[in-house]
Amino acid sequence: MTISALPWLPLPATLDQVARVVGRGAEHAARADGDTLAAARLAAEAGGRAAAWVRQLAVRQADPAHARALAETARAIARAGSHGIVLGGERLADEDRCALAGRAVLGAADTTAPPDLYPGERTALLAACTLAAALPSVEADRRAAELRFLAAELAATAAAGQLVAAARAARLAPVDSSGLVPGPESGDGPRARAAHPAHRGLGERAFYVFELVLAHQGGTGEESRREALAGALDATARGLAAAALLGAADDPALGLDDEQRQYLTRLAADLDPRVTRDMRGSEGGGPAAGRGVR
Repeated sequence: MTISALPWLPLPATLDQVARVVGRGAEHAARADGDTLAAARLAAEAGGRAAAWVRQLAVRQADPAHARALAETARAIARAGSHGIVLGGERLADEDRCALAGRAVLGAADTTAPPDLYPGERTALLAACTLAAALPSVEADRRAAELRFLAAELAATAAAGQLVAAARAARLAPVDSSGLVPGPESGDGPRARAAHPAHRGLGERAFYVFELVLAHQGGTGEESRREALAGALDATARGLAAAALLGAADDPALGLDDEQRQYLTRLAADLDPRVTRDMRGSEGGGPAAGRGVR
């Protein structure tokens, strides 16, 4: 509901005063510099992503009352991040502020149980509501900096909430440990496995060391083969450990964020840069391209 600006004016009011008050929202948008407008776009995008995540929570609810309540919260988050609100030209409606209150995690009134939310989603939902409610209250003289800060936190919170559901779904799925060791990109069997650069490189390294140690031993007896095999395992142990870390970094069941995945990738690169390069490509130190949230 739009509140008339006229009651705010001292009487008698001049036409110039009326024009200034009524045009307040337009002035805010017109005076916003490029930095502020860019920050407002970030806030709108973060609000949209957070709202989309909360709508996913709403769809999952078996109780229609909880579904409606979460849908209202999603709508309020998107509204709080809209240009008209964050640029100061409009005010957030009371019903939207109510939808962003802490009761969002408790769901609709007169229900026998709270909404169906996984452990970790409630915390993320509370944080998203708090951050969204803070967007309209940024200081005018620090609007660009504060909007950018809140938008980044809101986007990260929504991403963390999405990871909770993705990790839970992956944990309920059959265990797949194939990504923990260098394996084929497609197909199966020794020939397909050998096609993977990391697996081929480790195999060639092990074979080279095995043959070298065996030749140094000067024999083909059991003891010589044991020494050669031990040398081959030593030569590939760090590479296999690096491959396992890279596989774990890409396991959605762990629910790792980008910083955690990058840490595991750095550990793998420290163990064996060649395997890390083969499994990650020329980019090396970051998560696999296009992994995203599933």
